[in-house]
Amino acid sequence: VAARMGRVPVVLDGVIPLAAAAAVQAQAAGGADHCLLGHLEDTAAARKAAVAMKKTPILELGISMGEGIGGALAAHLLRAAARAHAELDTRAERTRRAT
Repeated sequence: VAARMGRVPVVLDGVIPLAAAAAVQAQAAGGADHCLLGHLEDTAAARKAAVAMKKTPILELGISMGEGIGGALAAHLLRAAARAHAELDTRAERTRRAT
């Protein structure tokens, strides 16, 4: 809830954090919109919660108890994507430099 109020993105990994986010979502529509599903455990409970929350995992590693490995990898992937997005030139910028 504090992360939502502070506009802090959260990468979920594991059925327990996913259940906590689902509880927040159940309390208020959009309550877990700041959450990304870093990895989806290979369990029925995790799959059911992800479907109910309409969350698609960034990674699907096919492991059940990864001890945060999927979330850590997803966080690095997200950081790399954000950095690439911030540092890459747009087509218009490349055209301006070329002329």
